[in-house]
Amino acid sequence: MPPESGTIAPEAGAGEDSPPASAPPPADDFDDNHLRKDATEEEGGDNGTVHAVTNKKKKEIAFVEGEANEYIDDEDNDTVQAVTKKKKRDKDIEEGVPATAAASQADLHPPSFFTDHRGNLKAVAFVVRHPCAIFWFLIVLCIVISFLLQAMVFRAAEGNPFTVPTNEFDLKDERSVQYDSYRLAKDRVAASRAIAETDGKQVLYQSELAAIAYWVFEADQEKTSNGVFGSASSIEGMKDAYDIFLDDPEFAKYCVLDYRTPVAANETRKCRAPLTPLAMYYPSEWDEEKAASIIDELKDPAKMELFNTFPLVLYVTEGLYEDLMPDYITPADINWARKLAFDIWSMVAKWDMEGELVPNYQQVTELASYLIQVDAFKGTVDFGFDKGFSAENPVSQYSRGIVFWGAPLALDVIESGEVMD
Repeated sequence: MPPESGTIAPEAGAGEDSPPASAPPPADDFDDNHLRKDATEEEGGDNGTVHAVTNKKKKEIAFVEGEANEYIDDEDNDTVQAVTKKKKRDKDIEEGVPATAAASQADLHPPSFFTDHRGNLKAVAFVVRHPCAIFWFLIVLCIVISFLLQAMVFRAAEGNPFTVPTNEFDLKDERSVQYDSYRLAKDRVAASRAIAETDGKQVLYQSELAAIAYWVFEADQEKTSNGVFGSASSIEGMKDAYDIFLDDPEFAKYCVLDYRTPVAANETRKCRAPLTPLAMYYPSEWDEEKAASIIDELKDPAKMELFNTFPLVLYVTEGLYEDLMPDYITPADINWARKLAFDIWSMVAKWDMEGELVPNYQQVTELASYLIQVDAFKGTVDFGFDKGFSAENPVSQYSRGIVFWGAPLALDVIESGEVMD
């Protein structure tokens, strides 16, 4: 029986069980049916070939639609990773990260405790995201640290342990006006001389202050209650700190030289002594009897008050303010004050730190405890003792001192072409 129109006759030799011919596939299913038809008509083809071709087409469609995981076999992991990375790149682009940078950094820099998935330091990334917050955090942190430093250093020590130098005077007093006028005139004359002597000035090397070394000592209150001047070993320990500089053979080339004292032509000019109370304990000469006499005079409260009467000491030492002398000051008082002031100055002149430790160092401490009450001489001793030091409490838990460094140095003067004295 001839085949009907629109059907395909079976090939010769085909069995009766062969499937009947089918009508042409619809337009929508053309690709799959066409593949299936091509695979069926392939000579020597089998079901495996048909499935391979069909799966290949499905994978191509799945990759375009982003659903590769439902169709791709295990052997096609590269395609899965490609789709996954594409989705991640799309997400990074939405967050403002370049796709190429995000992909490469994720591959090269796996996340760790310090870095993120982009390879950036987490701390740096946090600062970049919150710059204003970090700025104000640092400002507040500095303020807190400064406050804690003040609390630990000064409040623990009950404030500054040393006496702050001050000038106490009445602004309307005639003496205050005179002193202020003198100070202003002195500053003006010094400034005019500095300008006039700039050209052709004869430079005295190491005559000016260039720098200082500042020492502060504190007694170990757990081991002793006598303060830093309570034992010979403590005093010698502080002296050893200064000897680091003073015993150095090269120190004379860098110190501030003392030009106040004239020297012979073949004599070497000495360095200026450090500003420290140890100069009292290591004088070039110590008169124990004279020191005892001064202490006995100042122990009397009435004599101490008389000696502090203005302008008695200034008159007997400098010849100033004779017209301001009170009427109750007698010639005998003036002679007594003149002798006492001379004895004190003669001892102070030997405080140069060039001798050995005074064996009776307790007497030195006692003398300092009374001199600190004398207005005209307190400046010679109060710098190195704390503010709790007095005749009633001759114990200083703190001490301080300064080593002076001079300028210009001899090398600087030679290089500059200036003249040395």
